[in-house]
Amino acid sequence: MNLEDTIDDRPDLLADLNLQKEKIRAVIETSARAGVALVLNARTDVFLASIGAAETRLARTSSASMHIETPGRNACSLPE
Repeated sequence: MNLEDTIDDRPDLLADLNLQKEKIRAVIETSARAGVALVLNARTDVFLASIGAAETRLARTSSASMHIETPGRNACSLPE
């Protein structure tokens, strides 16, 4: 599943990190309750939409990803 990271009418801006974390937790919790395995793609739009300076993108993505603490999380993939 892909969770969009940008704001609908502003594809050059990322959505608020706290809001994204809430959405991610809700999606993961819902899939766990339903017994559905889930792979979630989130916080990658900094690369796809070239948001921010190139040298800051990996740090922004990894920083956001590492702050998402959810039970059952078993994978984290970050671009090189």
